[in-house]
This record gives sequence, C-alpha cells and structure tokens, in this order.
Amino acid sequence: MTQPSLPRPTGRLRARLTFGCVALALGLPGSLVLSPAITAAQSIADGPVQVQLRVREIRTTGTSTDLAFFGVVGVPDEQTYFVRARDASDLDGADWTAGTGCITHNFDPPTVTPDIGTVLFDHVYPSATPDRLQIAVDAWEDDAPDQLLGIACGGTRCSYDTGFCCGGFLFGSCLGAIDDDDLHCNAAPFADIDYRLGDACTIYDHGFVSSPVGGNCSLYQPRIETFWRYANGDTFAAPVELGALAELGTITHQNSTSTNCYSDTDAGSATPDMFAAVDVPASRSVRVRVCTAGAGPGIAVFDGGGTLLASSADGCMQPVELVACAGRLVVRVDAVSAAGETFTLTVSDLPGVSYPLAQCCGGGTPDRGEDCDDGNADDTDTCRNNCESARCGDGVIQAGVDTCDDGPLNGLPNQCNLTCTGNTPATCGNGAVEVGESCDDGANNGMPNSCAADCGGLTPAVCGNGVTEVGEPCDDGTATAACDADCSMVVCGDGTVNAAAGESCDDGVDNGTPTNCNSSCTGATPATCGNGAVESGEACDDAGESATCNSDCSTAACGDGVLNASASETCDDGADNGMPARCALDCSGVTASSCGNGVVEVGELCDTAGASATCDADCTMVVCGDAEVNSAAGELCDDGSDNGMPGRCAVDCAGRTAPRCGDGALDAGEACDEGSDNGTADGACSSSCQLVLPARLSGGACALVPGSATPGWPLGLAGLVGVG
Repeated sequence: MTQPSLPRPTGRLRARLTFGCVALALGLPGSLVLSPAITAAQSIADGPVQVQLRVREIRTTGTSTDLAFFGVVGVPDEQTYFVRARDASDLDGADWTAGTGCITHNFDPPTVTPDIGTVLFDHVYPSATPDRLQIAVDAWEDDAPDQLLGIACGGTRCSYDTGFCCGGFLFGSCLGAIDDDDLHCNAAPFADIDYRLGDACTIYDHGFVSSPVGGNCSLYQPRIETFWRYANGDTFAAPVELGALAELGTITHQNSTSTNCYSDTDAGSATPDMFAAVDVPASRSVRVRVCTAGAGPGIAVFDGGGTLLASSADGCMQPVELVACAGRLVVRVDAVSAAGETFTLTVSDLPGVSYPLAQCCGGGTPDRGEDCDDGNADDTDTCRNNCESARCGDGVIQAGVDTCDDGPLNGLPNQCNLTCTGNTPATCGNGAVEVGESCDDGANNGMPNSCAADCGGLTPAVCGNGVTEVGEPCDDGTATAACDADCSMVVCGDGTVNAAAGESCDDGVDNGTPTNCNSSCTGATPATCGNGAVESGEACDDAGESATCNSDCSTAACGDGVLNASASETCDDGADNGMPARCALDCSGVTASSCGNGVVEVGELCDTAGASATCDADCTMVVCGDAEVNSAAGELCDDGSDNGMPGRCAVDCAGRTAPRCGDGALDAGEACDEGSDNGTADGACSSSCQLVLPARLSGGACALVPGSATPGWPLGLAGLVGVG
C-alpha cells in the first residue's frame, strides 16, 4: 500500500526505532531487553455501533378513497407516513426513536411511492449487543371529506391519534397532516429486523415489510434498508479503547473484521485511518508496533491532547519506541485497507532500557535533570511542578516563604525585590512611577512639562520660559502676536494689552463701552454725546439737556450759542447776544429795537441808519402818504392822508396841491375859503373867497371880537360878537 508522509515528532519525548532484529538507540548507546508478552486482546466489535434505518419506498395495496361516495375513483390520494424505530431489547432506554419525521407523497393506489431514500433513524448504541430493530409506520390518508366516506386501513375506519402531529399544533389543534377529514392509522410494530446481516458499512435491503397479522395499517408497507458501522476507531476523538497498559504488560488489538469503516484519513493517505487509545498509569518506556500480512502501515503516536510524540512510515519493521508519561496515548494506524485488511496493533512495555530517556516530571522520584519530584500538583511548595526546587526569582510565590515573586523582573521598579520579601523601594528619577510617586520622567524630572524633581507631581508651569506647560495655552517666552505675556492666547477683550498683536488698549469686558477701549483694541471707544458718560472731548454728559449741561455735552452758559431751555434760556446768539435783533445778554429774550442803528430789529420794517430812498428815518418803509417827508426818496412834502387836499402835499409828495377858491384852503389872495359854503347864506365867505358881513346872530348882534374865534367865521379870523 502507499505510505503517507508523516509529520515529525514534537515535544520532549524521544523515540527509539528497531529495524528487524537490529536495535538502534537514537542519541546514546544502550541495549533493549524484551520481556515475555502478556496479551490482553480486545476486539473492535465490542465497541459501540451506529445504526441507520432508511425508507426506500412505501407500497400501498388499498384503493383510492377520494370522492368514492360520488362514484369518482382514481383520484390521487395524499399519503403521509411517519416511520419510527427502536432497539428490540431497549438496552439504551430510548424507546421509540424518530428520525427526520414525516414523509408526504401523492400517489394513486395501488402503487409504489417514488424513490425516497431518506434516513429516518440514526442512532449510536453503547455496545454492539443489540442487533435487531423494531419498525413502526404511522400513515395518514388526506382529503377524505369525512369519516364516513371511502375505505381506508383495510376496510376499517382508523382512529385519530391526537398525540402526534406531522404538522404543528396551534391552540391545541394539529395543523398539517392531521385534520378533521384526515384518516390516521396508528401502526403496530412490525416484526423485528436484523440490521446486521453482514459486514459493517454496507446497506442491507429488507424489502417491503408488513405489520403483524391483525395490524391496523397493513395496507401500507415500507421498503426498509439498514446500515451499520462501528462508532469507535474512526476519529481521534472516538478511538478504539484498548484499556490500561499494566507494568511489564502488552496490549494487542487484532483487526479481524472484514471492514471497520474507518473514516478519518491522514493527509496523503488514500484509504481510511484507524485510531486506538491506551492509558499509561505511570511513566515508562513503550513500544508501539503494527504489522499486516504485507508491509506494515504507517503509525503515529500522540498524547491525549493531540501533540505528536513519534511516528514511523513502517510500523512493523520500524516500531515506535518512546518514553510515555502517565496519561493517554493515541495511536493512529495509517492507510487501513477499505477491503478489511487484517492487522495487529501491539503496545508493550520496554523494561531495562539503559539509554537516557526524557524525564516525566511528576512521577514522585527525582530523575536526571530534575532538582526534585514530589509527585504532587502543588506548584507553591518546595518542589515546583516542573521538578525544579522553589527559589526566589522563579516567578512562583512559595507559600510561607515568599511575599512576592515576579521572576526575572525581581528588583525592577514596581516589581518584587531580589529577596522576594516585598516590592522594590521606589526611586525617584528611575523613570518608573512607583508606590508613593505621582510621576517619574527620569532624567527629565524638574524640566518644564515633566515630573517634578520629587516625583510628587508635574513641575509647576513658569510663564515666559518658552515652553507651553500645564495650564498654559501658549508660551513664546514673551508677548508675541499669538501669545500674551501672561501665556494666554491673544484675544482682544482679555484685558491684556499686547502691542505685538497690534493692540493699543484692552479693557476686557468693558471694551466698546464709553471711556474704554474699543472692541478692536485699536483705540478708545468714540465719544457718544447723550450716553450719560463724560467722555473724551465732552465737558459734561447728562444723557440729554439739563440746567448745567447742554445737549451737545458742553457746559450750559448764556452766550455759548446753544439754546438751553432747561437753563431758562429763551434764546442764545452767542457772541451776538445784546446786539440789535439778537438775544439779550441774559438770554431772556431779544434785545430791544433801536431805529437808526442800521439793523432791522423787531418792530422795524427797515433800518438804514437814517432816511434812505427805501427806508424812512422812523425805520418804516418809504411810502408817499405816510406823513414822513423823506427827501432821500425824493419827497418834498407828505401830509399823510391829507395829501392831495387843497393846500396840502400832492398825492405824489412832489409838492403842494395848486390853490383854488372853494378848496377849503386859505390861499394867497383869499380872505376866506369855506369850501362848499362859500357864497351861501350859511357862510361868511363869498364865492370869491372874500369876507362878507356876518349874519345876525340869534339872540344878539354880531360883532367882531378880536382874539376870539367863533364858528361861522372864516378860518383864522376873529370877530366881535355884540348885540345886534
């Protein structure tokens, strides 16, 4: 057979191989003393078996029942089957075991269902003793309108089995195969079936089987197939258990079956492998040999955890010899023939071996290379579990002796000390933060942004050292455009004037308020008269006009040119106060007018500092007829409303009106002029403006009395009144 490539042994165990009768010691000289063989044979047939039951087909001998009541036949039925199996002896206590569940097929009986080939039963029995199975088949016939229609189950009406449902239960009712109109045959067990008719790993056809006579479902006959195999020996996890290897003992496993269906195949092997396990109660030298009629198969020996200890490409001519510590050995026999090749596996002791063997610490007796071996699992006593004497520095705290033990780290900062009596004392400056230290930056201790020299915390920040430290947003060593002298970031409004950043002032939160720096830190906030704050350029600011402060924030004063009603001013012409037509010197009103001062003032229509062609001397406008003779305006006379009257100024003030008798004016050459009375009986003046004798006055005589004027006499004449 083709031999697989085998992995190289690993671990601390060493192997010894023999070629024929020649013993070769690997590494050191020695001799091999063989002892008489003590055989404790065990067959794989004694192990557990796995049994599968398959339903290939189901045959029914009944007739169609659908709609038979109405004379319609041949309509396909829906048949549902549930196949169960159990060990006839019930050795495992499992009773009935169901596989995948229900099988549903539609067919027109009598017929055979299509090929099912479904594994309905797959069970591993603890031993090979049970060799027979009992089979039961439950069947349902669907689509019957009610229980009275059709014939099923051999002509008898089947009872309902509400304990099993091929569908699912909903509120206590079965949905699926069991329904109100379904017929259900609860099958009795079929006759026992011998599932082991021959070799393992072979499918055996038992044909169509029927229930015993009297069974209520004999119309439904399943075609049963079985398959069996030994469950052990096919994987590392399920080996053939060979038992314990006694002192100076031998265990031989003889493969005498035709085939054992070993399934796990070694890499490079075209045929299955077989696994066997042997327990070694105490460490000793062991030989493992596998021989067949032909060349020996390859073997590999593992410990119980799967670590390869030794291997050989020919387990017969080159058996594996090794020191086996107490525990389990698993032997893999490679490339076992699928045709059932016979082989013999022998595991035996090798007493009296004189060459050095790998040590198995824990045996209780110190061997070469061991300080001690107390055989217990206590790693904290005087003998370690690796058979080395306990010591300070081995990394294990010895009970009652060591306070601590960090192994190779002992003596280092924050680790156990070199005597295992406690932690290494803290040393500030070694770069390790130890007990009692807040920090330790080694050689950098005391430097900016580093641990303090006493390891009690960070070095206090020093603004201006050019290093940005804890609590400092920046530190440029001095004020820069980006960092203030107090190591804060440059911000207009932080209250720190930073000329390097272009700031000329900074009043912090007061920036932009009266009398403070502006919001851009480039100068003072511009004064705003009326805000109530006396600012640059303001004499006062009462947030408005007051008796002492003008609305332009200047001090209130008569003569300042600002009218301040709150200061009882009615006017204020500043430097012009007291001048004609201007405010008075006390700002209480306008200065009294003075005609002729050349200023048109209140009550004056004009003032040209004397009569002019447009203004009279009384500061009225020049008007002929205003009774003001204005020679500058070309007036020769002005009798006011009398202009144009006889003897008066002409209407254009250019001279006198021409005289005439009867105009009522005494002109030259006239003795009198009584106007319209001239020459009448009522007058004393003739129509030629000459005096006439007065008429006799009532009650007396008329006489001219010098110095007295009497009505009726011509104007300007005096007459004497006497008795007439």
